[in-house]
Amino acid sequence: MKRDNYIYGMMAAAALLAASCTDFDDYNKAYTNVSEESTRTLWQNITERKDLTQFAAIAKKAGYDAELNSSRCLTVWAPVDNTYDYQRYLDMDVDSVKMKFMENHIANYAFAITGESKNERVHTLNNKSYLFANGEAGGYTFDGIAMQGNGTPCVNGMLHVISGEVPFFPSLYESIMEKSGTGVDSIVNYYKKYATSELDKTQSIEGPIVDGKQTYLDSVMVENNALFRSLRANISLEDSSFTMALPTDEAYDEAYKTISKLYKYPSKLEWKEVSPLLAGPSPSVSSVTVDADLNDSITRRSIASNLIFSNNNWYNYWLTDKPQTWQRDSLVSSMRNILSNGPEFLYGHKVSEEKNSNGKTIIIDSLAMLPWETYNPEISVPIFSSHYRPYNNTNTSTLSTIFLTDDQIDKSKKGSIVYNEGDTVVIRQYLEFKAASERVSPQVYFYVPDVRATKYNVYVVFVPARYALGSTEAEKLYKVDFSICYADANGKFLSSPKTYSKVTSADSSNVDMVKMCEVEFPVSYYNQNAYPYISIKSSRNFRTESGKYDNTLRIAAILFRPVEYDEYLNSKNQ
Repeated sequence: MKRDNYIYGMMAAAALLAASCTDFDDYNKAYTNVSEESTRTLWQNITERKDLTQFAAIAKKAGYDAELNSSRCLTVWAPVDNTYDYQRYLDMDVDSVKMKFMENHIANYAFAITGESKNERVHTLNNKSYLFANGEAGGYTFDGIAMQGNGTPCVNGMLHVISGEVPFFPSLYESIMEKSGTGVDSIVNYYKKYATSELDKTQSIEGPIVDGKQTYLDSVMVENNALFRSLRANISLEDSSFTMALPTDEAYDEAYKTISKLYKYPSKLEWKEVSPLLAGPSPSVSSVTVDADLNDSITRRSIASNLIFSNNNWYNYWLTDKPQTWQRDSLVSSMRNILSNGPEFLYGHKVSEEKNSNGKTIIIDSLAMLPWETYNPEISVPIFSSHYRPYNNTNTSTLSTIFLTDDQIDKSKKGSIVYNEGDTVVIRQYLEFKAASERVSPQVYFYVPDVRATKYNVYVVFVPARYALGSTEAEKLYKVDFSICYADANGKFLSSPKTYSKVTSADSSNVDMVKMCEVEFPVSYYNQNAYPYISIKSSRNFRTESGKYDNTLRIAAILFRPVEYDEYLNSKNQ
């Protein structure tokens, strides 16, 4: 944060100091008539005070004696002697004492007190963010630490004395980068792969231009990480607030084994293109080459996508002391996955918890993610997209999308397609495939996106005739053939599809979600431009069954639900 009233003056001062101390004094003449202290540098005033001898000793160890005696404009919040563990900092290495103590109490530019109300966010030299504000009992505070008096103007900034040290807490990002060898190496090493260090021009202080290039009096380097950007979680930002779970190596390895089984890929994956240009279904075989590292990449990404939670998301308020908290169950990850078992996920397996400057880290010994909420979701085939509905026998049928009117649907169940515990179905639109002749059976093909190598229960939502606008047809059952075609474990597309026959329930006046079959895919199609396909065809005999079965297909949805999700739903309904 640059303070405009000092920027240009201090750049000029830096250039003129070596040539003329008088000129530098002229720049600061606003202070020279106030007190003797205002004619001294920060370092001179610090060393003059008998209650800052420990601070001076630490500053000298860190090499900040010269910096505080220079023309650089700084504000120092110096804790008085004997209010912190002085010896601890003397025993630290230079880099640590600079980061964790000196730069935690110093900020660029002058933060003065002029009697006005204060509520200002200060970024210290180590990029931490602290509140400079009025105290509840009067006076002023810095990160809640009481300040003594209104500070001392110095020739190169401001000196404030505080009643204790401001504790240093690493940011989430800093904490992660320092956790090698602490039992969470699997996830830490994954994060580190994407780390880079870049110059932060907004926080660096510009110097003169040399040979046509901008130089900096103070270069602030910041760690960036492409992975966290893609996870929508800037955990190095001090003004943000996150809760982050770090699985132990054992928990990570167990989750990796479970998830990787879902993403089995052959080196080449075949699929059939069901072309709408053909008079009949005569699919040609196409193939895609699969990256050898895809399984590992997707598996690790699936784990990382469910470990970071913004404390500013109202779903996650229960992680903090926000007064708006109204529920304490669900969590929403930075990737917007909803975890319904939040307390179990974060605290049911907690090993330890650590406070960070922008949130907290919780180490867990199990990744209790519900698969169907995260890495193995239910698949709703996007049947209203022409890309996934590539073929129907249009030479003998018409295709239309019909929207239900308000009087055709229970007012309490308005909305798009909704499934309540797998039973109640509410629809707003559906596809209708009506043959031009009673002798012809309508048939439609759909591509199925992103299936994993797992078992699914396949459901089709059929709509009765009464939902068709202006329909006067008698209610009839559906009799259909249903087939699924996909690749085997070697990536070879099956020469013939798996075929099933089904008749809908007797109560054909209601929307019927029919379980067609259980199917197990040997390989994953996730993240590939390749698809299994399904076919639904009216199979009634027009001569003997026309009065019993409907020959118009009305389809509202097709679902591929992981078997384990169905088992979970069934257990809840018992």
